[in-house]
Amino acid sequence: MLSIARTPSVHVNTTSSNRKYRPF
Repeated sequence: MLSIARTPSVHVNTTSSNRKYRPF
């Protein structure tokens, strides 16, 4: 999951759970 939080582009395509790490 850490790798997903590091990638903003991936976070947008993944779940909203990553929103906490990357608001944008």
